[in-house]
Amino acid sequence: AVAQIVERHESLRTSFIEYEGEPVQVIESGDGWSLTVEDLTGVPPALREAALQEQMTAAARVPFDLRRGPLLRVHAYRLGAAGADGGEAQFGLLFVVHHLVFDGWSMITFFHELAALYTALREERPVSLPQLPLQYADYAAWQQRIIEHPALLRQGDYWREHLAGAPALSAFPTDRPRPALIGTLAEYHGFDLGSQAAALTRYSRERAVSLFMTCFAAYQVLLHYLTGASDLVVGADIAGRNRRDIEPLIGFFINLLPLRSHVDADCSFDELVRQVRDATLAAYAHQDLPFDRVLELARPERIPGAAPLFQVKLVFHNIPFGNLGLPGLRFEALAIETGRTELDLVLHIHQQGEGLQAVFEYRTDLFDAASIARFAGLYGALLEQALSRPELTLSELNGLLAEQERQRGEAARMRRRSADLGRLADRRGKRHSRHAGGGTER
Repeated sequence: AVAQIVERHESLRTSFIEYEGEPVQVIESGDGWSLTVEDLTGVPPALREAALQEQMTAAARVPFDLRRGPLLRVHAYRLGAAGADGGEAQFGLLFVVHHLVFDGWSMITFFHELAALYTALREERPVSLPQLPLQYADYAAWQQRIIEHPALLRQGDYWREHLAGAPALSAFPTDRPRPALIGTLAEYHGFDLGSQAAALTRYSRERAVSLFMTCFAAYQVLLHYLTGASDLVVGADIAGRNRRDIEPLIGFFINLLPLRSHVDADCSFDELVRQVRDATLAAYAHQDLPFDRVLELARPERIPGAAPLFQVKLVFHNIPFGNLGLPGLRFEALAIETGRTELDLVLHIHQQGEGLQAVFEYRTDLFDAASIARFAGLYGALLEQALSRPELTLSELNGLLAEQERQRGEAARMRRRSADLGRLADRRGKRHSRHAGGGTER
């Protein structure tokens, strides 16, 4: 089934070479694709899940050679055979694909087609997937042709004006000085926003905004609280699937949008959400210009060790990933961390049914884990306060956060003091016991 998908989508058998100083796509046959099978049944059952996670993480972190396709690897792991008592056979399945040829929308397409093809092959019947109207290379060529179209030139004017005078570097507080070279090693801090999910949904519905817009506004309040800056540029992804003929394609269509806001400490959270809505919709209306071209037009100051234009981003994930619908199989998704990032700090928010899970992805050369845990706690507390009292100004919200941090700091000091007193009493008790014992022996 995977082999047929690779044959069907040229992007999955594309490699990239340099020709006269420019990257060129090379579309290869699907013969280079293979399935790697590994047997973990020899690992003790109690250690098998950890071994699977370790093997998958290691496989996911193996870099691709862009000059040699395909940029897709599939690994299968045998975990356990079907038991005589009716127990199910267990396998791990890992798909590793390079972002140059794949995005979140592609994942939906990939698994939809995988389910259709697997089912047909298992039932030994033909499957008829709709013919693709074009391939990714056709889209890339079209994008190059229209770069000087008057509509895109007008979009360029918008971005040039929108980003004029924007700060080149986020004032976000780091734990270490910024090195001269951009670090890419990342760690992750996950936290649950489930307790705010219902309030977020209700608030967003009542104000006719998306969940992304509300979460983005709260992110800006957090950045304003931590930096004191009022001129903020934060990155956001957009799917880039605004043509019907590219919807069924597998490929990388995501574009980056630099969303700029002027945050006023005297405005309410409600007012900020409205500003975010307007700014986001304006950016959506000018989303066709590739981010590389936006950079050329904005001409931001290049800061050593920092990504240009923005260093923080929010990504809202609302792609459903449940049971894949493959007959005779049940799936459970596992989180695999690549350990790489392109920005200082990225907040990922995953919508899963009625719940929300969040993950901070951060550069380890800039931040300590304790700082990121603090940011996560502040974001959750901020959502709770802003959603329950959206009429509060940002200055008032900042005051509540500062007071909450003061109280937590005081509580932590009291706990440390209590622990120190306990250790001191324990040492005194031991000394007294030794002295008492000595007297008895004499």
